[in-house]
Amino acid sequence: MILGVIVFGSRAATKHLHGHGDAPDPALMKRSFPWIVIGSLLCIPVIYYFLLHGEIVGYLLGATALAVLGTFVWVAIREDKVQREQIFVLLVLVLFNPVFWAFFEQAGSSLTLYADRNLNRSVFGWEMPSSWPQNFNALFIITLAPVFAWLWVWLAKKSKEPSIPMKFSLGLWQLGLGFVVLVIGGRYFAKDGITPLGFMVLLYLFLTWGELCLSPVGLSMITKLAPQRLTGMAMGAWFLSISGAQYLAGQIAALTGAAGGEAGGEGVPAVESLVIYTGVYQTSALFIFGAAAVLLLLVPMLKKWTHGVQ
Repeated sequence: MILGVIVFGSRAATKHLHGHGDAPDPALMKRSFPWIVIGSLLCIPVIYYFLLHGEIVGYLLGATALAVLGTFVWVAIREDKVQREQIFVLLVLVLFNPVFWAFFEQAGSSLTLYADRNLNRSVFGWEMPSSWPQNFNALFIITLAPVFAWLWVWLAKKSKEPSIPMKFSLGLWQLGLGFVVLVIGGRYFAKDGITPLGFMVLLYLFLTWGELCLSPVGLSMITKLAPQRLTGMAMGAWFLSISGAQYLAGQIAALTGAAGGEAGGEGVPAVESLVIYTGVYQTSALFIFGAAAVLLLLVPMLKKWTHGVQ
């Protein structure tokens, strides 16, 4: 992150970006910078308090989401037809965004506990730490991101590149398939409650495919569909939806809590915890597929409303 800031603050970046992303009023930005730093530091104890009281965060996220949604609807009504419809596309996709990330972010919670309790982590006699399967996502991102970047360009040249809404739907379908793979592995290939490692690898492969269809496309979508004067706020709305997803991810992970047994206990046997995990993940897959199907039905209308934005 620090290296990224250094790169974009360098003279080379300034030269090659040709002014894109520069503040409209550099003098105002310079005067405001110290206050931004001070305000950020003052927020630290507030955020720490929220971390200790998660229930308050849920209410705040809900209230803020409603306020942001209302603001953009109000802005859309005042815009011309093209911009209004583009804002509505943006809002629809921002609403579907938490569905993806709420289940994707099981990687850092319930899926890691699944790996600890119900996954064969032995590799040539060495037992992989339970947190390490998350590395498959990073590995696939590094290896497949260039492939996806090339694929979209290649399809665009042939006028066959999927629209932004279609890419979102594809991302959700692949997310759901990832959980289906893990459910199949747990129900039909597990031995004494222990699932072969290969099914977790396939899960992360599908999750990564879905992420590459949705995440970079979503960030690009914000800058293209939002009114230029509201690009920053629209980007904030995008990350607000991801914040909501993180909160929902915790609620979903809590559904698998019984797999750990009573507080302070050793947890239930692997065979029993596997039943709990596969049940929750099967329900998750069905919900994801339902959301993907709804979005797929909306694709023709949303594609029309993008007015050619790719």
